[in-house]
Amino acid sequence: MGPIRSLEKRLKAWESPQLRRFRRQTGVEKVSRGTPQLVVPPDLVDYVSATLSVTSRHAPLLEQAVLCDFITEGHFSRHLRRMREVYAERLSTLL
Repeated sequence: MGPIRSLEKRLKAWESPQLRRFRRQTGVEKVSRGTPQLVVPPDLVDYVSATLSVTSRHAPLLEQAVLCDFITEGHFSRHLRRMREVYAERLSTLL
């Protein structure tokens, strides 16, 4: 059994009994792309998988812009300095 099949088997164990029963009765498939999971009819699995593949290729531009500002404005350096002080104090208290 390959790693993908093993993962699929473990994920199926996490399904609720209601979803498992619904899938057995209707023949629908679960499509997962990262966090969101969709339950779709078997004839739409390929179409939905392809659509999710295309729509999730783009970089998170807003998050990258915010992170860029956070770093260039010096917030990240201040955060690191503060955390080093906090952890140095905790370490000295522990020892």
